[in-house]
Amino acid sequence: NRFSYHSGNLIYSANYMYFDKGGIVPLKLHGFAADVAYESNSLNTNLELSYVANPEEQARLFLMNSDEKVNASSVKISGSYLMDIGGEVIKFIEPVLLFGYFAPDIKNTDVHMLQTIIGMNLFFNKDVRLKINGNGWFFKNKFQSKYSTDNSRVFIELQVNFQ
Repeated sequence: NRFSYHSGNLIYSANYMYFDKGGIVPLKLHGFAADVAYESNSLNTNLELSYVANPEEQARLFLMNSDEKVNASSVKISGSYLMDIGGEVIKFIEPVLLFGYFAPDIKNTDVHMLQTIIGMNLFFNKDVRLKINGNGWFFKNKFQSKYSTDNSRVFIELQVNFQ
């Protein structure tokens, strides 16, 4: 279930999630999330928070004859700003930033993931844009003391809107 309230450029949202699975590994899990966003013609920002049961860890522990509950949490903040540069080829540029944190078990926050996206959207017209983004993933688990950057990447994407 999702509730959203719009007040001018501000959007407030709250979510409740329920997961019910039977079978060999039965699970009944709950989750909550909330976010606040600001959206205008040029500036878009968003802050999201979540607190959810972790189904993978719950299932793993159930198979080990444990009924311990494992909860995860996350926070994500993002923003972009669309600027009219009035160019002949590139009409608008839009810097994009995102930072995210995810802890799969809030009792052990030494194990976590960080995500950063730093990028730029280049608009040639309203139907064509080029996205250039660096997507950094930083993982830390119980077996390593330093961050792993596996799955980090830079990508370039041309988006064309056909109507």
